Amino acid sequence: MSGVFTALLGVQGVVFVLWTVHAFRCLFKLRAQVVAETGNLWPGPKVALRSFGRFAVAPGYQRDRRILIGLTVILFALIGAVALVSGQIPR
Repeated sequence: MSGVFTALLGVQGVVFVLWTVHAFRCLFKLRAQVVAETGNLWPGPKVALRSFGRFAVAPGYQRDRRILIGLTVILFALIGAVALVSGQIPR
């Protein structure tokens, strides 16, 4: 394993952990808001879909969306870079 490959895998792992933490943070934030609005501890699928739709367009979630999209783009770029370095994609 080359040093570049190892470094890319390490960076990819760190970015994945950051992505996972942020994604769960967003989900817990959405759930807390839905529970506060409905007063129901287990809101149904319709309410969940509405809250996901709100996350996609509401200005209050703009920062969270941008961070999640940015981390996703970085993660996919790293996946491509690892594939190139490992020789899985012909150059």
